[in-house]
Amino acid sequence: MLFRSWRFLLPVGIVMSGAASAVQTAPRPADYLVHVWGAEDGLPQNSVNCLAQTPDGYLWIGTRSGGLARFDGARFVTFNPQTTPELKDVEFETLSVDSRGTLWITAGNESAASLAEGRFRLVRERTAVPRWHPLHLVAEESNAVYLASFHSAVFRVPRQGGVNQAQRIDLDPPPPPPAPGAFTQTSDGALWYITENRQVARLSLPVPEARRPTVFSLPSPARVLAKDSAGRLWLATDEQLGVMSPDGFADHTPTNGPALRGVREMIAAVDGSLWLWNGNALRKMSGGQWTLSAEQFRPNPSSQTLKFFADSTGGIWAAEYGTGLWHVRPDGAATLLTPENGLPSKFITCWLEDQEGNIWIGTKEAGLARIRRRQFKEFTAADGIPGDVVQSVCEDAQGTIWVGTATGGLARKAGDKFVSVPLTPNPDPLIESVTVFPDTTRGIWIGTLQGSIFRCENNEVRCVDNEVAWSFPMERLRDHVANAMMQDRQGRVWFGNGAGAYYFQDGKLTVFDRARGFVDNIGVRALAEGPVGTLWFGTEPGDLWRVVKDVPTRYHPPVEWPNARVSALLPDPDGSLWIGTLGGGLLRFENGNFTRITTQQGLPDNSITQLLEDDAGNLWGGSYAGIFRASKKDLKDLAAGAVDEIAFSVHGRFDGLPAQAYSGWFQPSCWGSRDGQLWFTTVKGVVSVIPREVKVNRRPPPVVIEEMRVDGEPSDFKAVANDETISAAIPPLRIAPGRHYVEFRFTGINFTSPDKVRFKWQLEGAEKRWRESVNQRSAGYGPLLPGEYRFRVLAANSDGFWNEAGASIGFAVQPFFWQTWWFETSLIGGVCLGLVLVATFAQHRRHRLELERLEHRNEMERERTRIAQDLHDDLGTGLTQISLLSSVLDRESAPAAETQALTQQIRCTSRAMVTALNEIVWAVNPKNDSLSELEGYLGNFAEAFFQPGPIRCRLDIPGDVPERPILPEVRHGIFLAFKEAINNAAKHSRATEVRVKIHCTGDELQLAVEDNGVGFDPAAQRAGNGLANMRHRLENLGGSCDVRSAPGAATTVLFRLDLNPRP
Repeated sequence: MLFRSWRFLLPVGIVMSGAASAVQTAPRPADYLVHVWGAEDGLPQNSVNCLAQTPDGYLWIGTRSGGLARFDGARFVTFNPQTTPELKDVEFETLSVDSRGTLWITAGNESAASLAEGRFRLVRERTAVPRWHPLHLVAEESNAVYLASFHSAVFRVPRQGGVNQAQRIDLDPPPPPPAPGAFTQTSDGALWYITENRQVARLSLPVPEARRPTVFSLPSPARVLAKDSAGRLWLATDEQLGVMSPDGFADHTPTNGPALRGVREMIAAVDGSLWLWNGNALRKMSGGQWTLSAEQFRPNPSSQTLKFFADSTGGIWAAEYGTGLWHVRPDGAATLLTPENGLPSKFITCWLEDQEGNIWIGTKEAGLARIRRRQFKEFTAADGIPGDVVQSVCEDAQGTIWVGTATGGLARKAGDKFVSVPLTPNPDPLIESVTVFPDTTRGIWIGTLQGSIFRCENNEVRCVDNEVAWSFPMERLRDHVANAMMQDRQGRVWFGNGAGAYYFQDGKLTVFDRARGFVDNIGVRALAEGPVGTLWFGTEPGDLWRVVKDVPTRYHPPVEWPNARVSALLPDPDGSLWIGTLGGGLLRFENGNFTRITTQQGLPDNSITQLLEDDAGNLWGGSYAGIFRASKKDLKDLAAGAVDEIAFSVHGRFDGLPAQAYSGWFQPSCWGSRDGQLWFTTVKGVVSVIPREVKVNRRPPPVVIEEMRVDGEPSDFKAVANDETISAAIPPLRIAPGRHYVEFRFTGINFTSPDKVRFKWQLEGAEKRWRESVNQRSAGYGPLLPGEYRFRVLAANSDGFWNEAGASIGFAVQPFFWQTWWFETSLIGGVCLGLVLVATFAQHRRHRLELERLEHRNEMERERTRIAQDLHDDLGTGLTQISLLSSVLDRESAPAAETQALTQQIRCTSRAMVTALNEIVWAVNPKNDSLSELEGYLGNFAEAFFQPGPIRCRLDIPGDVPERPILPEVRHGIFLAFKEAINNAAKHSRATEVRVKIHCTGDELQLAVEDNGVGFDPAAQRAGNGLANMRHRLENLGGSCDVRSAPGAATTVLFRLDLNPRP
């Protein structure tokens, strides 16, 4: 609900006078860091109405017309009626979280919903009766919660159950208008409120039937109720301040100052104190006494939209709609934040402090903003620095901070700004990359890349080139004057550059070269001096040189390490040395040995460009991933192998740092000033920090596995927040057999530095090592073999504190039956048994093959015998008949008529022989071993058989004959039986029509020959063997022959044959 809907109707109270007030130094608006998220960052709409944070860490944002959003610091997820049917509107007015972590959601169209354990539930339809406008949570009991409304009533809503189950509880006497009233629930469960006649009412919960609130009489009209951190209920009346209880009012008005009359707001602080505001004065009461007055808190006296909130430090915040946001620290110092000094808007609609101590505000039209105290102070070109890229920084003997820039600029700090100091009277475009270092006596030394050496004393700069006696040709130094500078205990000023090392002493510049045991023309990029005067050089090839009494000694890191340039050196008081490299991590050199720390041990980046130590024994560094901090003790334990990993605090853009990359090509690029501040140069200015003011976030990020996808599709998956939410009784997700790819989306909820969250994840069952990355929030695997798996995720915040419990989800890829253990076991057993049986059956197989060979030979012999018999019976008989007829024709005396008859008879016999030969060829041709060929042949044979005679032949053969194989002997046998049947019909039936029917039913072939002849009695004895032959042939083939006839009636011969081939 927007703050502009709140109204304050009480008159302005009496101005406090004579009360104690603290000496307050108000923080400046610039001391606050504001980060804004809008629609371009994924927020569904820039108009934010309400905020809440659930125990799992998520931040929930209700917008005016863009739906409900969930935020983890890195990603917004939007919920609306299209994606979540339980939500009935896109405008949300209030979000409230009860003691069980349930989120209660009320919408602008009077609907309501709740969210518990990742599931939304519709609580109230927008058209439900009785009509009421549900608002924020005001009380709760074991089975229900109570919501305020715009009526003189509260509504009891069951935690579980159906929709529209709310019970209206009218308040009599009612609270003062406008609704909703201010309600407070005490530890005994009772609900307290101020009535319209300025009395105090107490309503016991749950409400018994016909129970009215208990009303307390007071010595003066009631103003405000508030519950302090100890659970006591405080009441401010027109005249007094005291504590309410079921026994009545007890006066506790402070006696060390005048009473604060006309109190409008009373805010309980976490330290047990109370803040009271009457429209003119803001006081703090603690221990029954006034302790301070916030004199700097001066909101608009006529403001009717001032809303107060207590934070976790003991301070308070006040949102003044249309003006800005006030912050009052525990000491009473107050600051007003407005759009002119960082806020995105002056129209603030809601406020929230998250679990990490960050302050959040929603605005009417400018999105969502996070506010926190600025820990790092940045200075850029807008603050007077002559250029964006700062390469060198130092502090002179008088405490002035100096910086040199990449564009040849020099500046000194004056107050909160920097003042440019020109190197030459006229700008010299050849001067660039200024390096600065303080002289131990006065002023500073200034080196340039493509110019000369300068001195600055009393803010006056002069070139010392002409004052220097060069011990080598000047051309050797040109273009490499000063990348690194340092002054040692002897007063010598050292210069390092791409050509080597030099020192200035007694007006003379001397090269430190091969004659002294060093190496010529080697880049020296880092210089440092140890506690006993030992000099250290870091070089471009990655070598470390130690110089003791001008005698250099070279040390090279182990050859198996990557060759990395030395970019920073920091001597330790114990004589060891910390070494920053470009790409090689952080090195430690002690007693002639190197140890190495990389990102695998938690280092934020392997390129370290700056190193400093603070007064608390912490090592600070600039890197390509931001500024980091770690305990030197922990670092030494890590280097010694006592631990495998330590906590690094990493700071980046969410801490207000202007850039991720920190300068390191020029030295000194960082500095520790005498006031305890640390200074770091960046590509976008210079940054300072007071180490003791940098707070450590010890709260590990909650870890949530938000989504699991299988082959790109969402699975039936419930978000998992931690291991405790997974019961062993809940079976893992089951994935069907096959080749599957799984993908997980997870998060570590952090709002302080969401871009610095580190993750470790592992898929148990598929990998043995943890994988690690910064800010990567998804992982995929596949294809996965059948088996049981569990995906685990851990996360650490930017200060290196790990959530060791993390979150995990189990699932199983089910196997095909041939991938099961019992199948594999059976297969192995079968293989073994097979090997055993192979030898046993080898001999049997040889015998079987021999028998099959003999059987095949016998089969061939039978086929030859059958063919020979057919040839003998058909062709032999025909040829003999032709021979006899021909011999008769040879007789000359044969009459012409007899000769003609014999010739006709020879012709018919020859035609019959051709037909018989065709039948034999057809029977032995393997191409005809199919049902379709058999049916076609039988039909053609029948038509050809009856065509010359008077009997008409009709065929009833289906067109879609199935392709079924038939053995040759089966074809031949069925053909002979069929031939016998039609021959009998032609000879004996005296029929005028014969019908041939072929039909397949399943595996059975039915072949029928029907005539319309005179019929016969099948039971009578016949002279021939035709019927017996047909039955015998079909029985030999595994079929049957059924003859149906009667004298004077038609005859049907039906053959049935099983189509399954016989072995």
